[in-house]
Amino acid sequence: MCDVKILPISKVKQGMLLAQNIFRHDGLLAFTKGTEIKKIHIEALEYLKLDAVMVYEEKVRFKDDDINFTLQILESAYEHTSIWSEEFGRDIFLKVSKRIIKNRRICKYMNQLRVVDSYSLAHCINISIVIALILANEGRADNELADITYLALLHDIGRIKMKGIFEKQGKLSEKEFEKIRQHPELSFKLLKKAGFSAYDVQFVLETHEKYDGSGYPLQLGNTEISDLAQLIFIADTYNALSSYRPYRSVFPPFEVMQIIESETDKSFGKRYVDAFLDKFTPYPVGVMVELNNGEVGVVKRNGGVNNTLPVIDIISTDTGERVTTIDLRYHQELRIIKVLTEY
Repeated sequence: MCDVKILPISKVKQGMLLAQNIFRHDGLLAFTKGTEIKKIHIEALEYLKLDAVMVYEEKVRFKDDDINFTLQILESAYEHTSIWSEEFGRDIFLKVSKRIIKNRRICKYMNQLRVVDSYSLAHCINISIVIALILANEGRADNELADITYLALLHDIGRIKMKGIFEKQGKLSEKEFEKIRQHPELSFKLLKKAGFSAYDVQFVLETHEKYDGSGYPLQLGNTEISDLAQLIFIADTYNALSSYRPYRSVFPPFEVMQIIESETDKSFGKRYVDAFLDKFTPYPVGVMVELNNGEVGVVKRNGGVNNTLPVIDIISTDTGERVTTIDLRYHQELRIIKVLTEY
């Protein structure tokens, strides 16, 4: 086992390897354990207002075929996201990991994704978490939900053939964009090689199709697009707009929801938008958060416009007592910048 150390963000250098998953303010992954730190990662860590992170003592090389290390990343992501209980996360991880381990080719693909493009690994994990949250029936991680979560995790596996493109910091060239447009078909072919039927993975060809028919690669529209593909496209849009990029600001969840809602009957069908707005709750009741004015509070209630502007009990950092209660719908100058978790 490699030794780790905790470094203040000011001491983190390019070339170091993260020794932990890094979570965003909405409980989803920013970066995965094992990521080699680059300039963009340091900028993002500063943006996330983190005081310190764990890194490995020396630059180590993890085995490309180490499925246990890949599963450690997934386990931490599912169990320590703040958007659901640790118990639910553990249950869904156990079920999904069993499905991964049963298929040697999927193990190979997951390892390749970790090695080739850690950003895309975080992306795929985040999409699977969002889909599981939306589709969970009364908070149960049953086998049907595990099947869907597993498929959502694999939906962009074709990214293993596109090293560097999705992590590029500048604008994509036309050639690069055309290559990106091929990844749904690559994912489809790779999953068929792994033993999935064409019927089971048809949805991966449709995750960038738009409700109005203007998407790719098949220009499908309306009910031609499968339910899972529609939900994944919404989750993908949410995740992309909520991720740090050096060339634009991160959109807060409230604004992302507005953008998604504005695409109703254009990019997304209305019933899928409604399901997302109703079920996706980045700040569940009871989670402790830090606001951009330095105050700390506990989420008391969700609802209203959507689930991204909760009612919060502000807590005294000296006494732990409630100071006041605020409704972020009426204080939109205040933003949640961090979910305060310990593990």
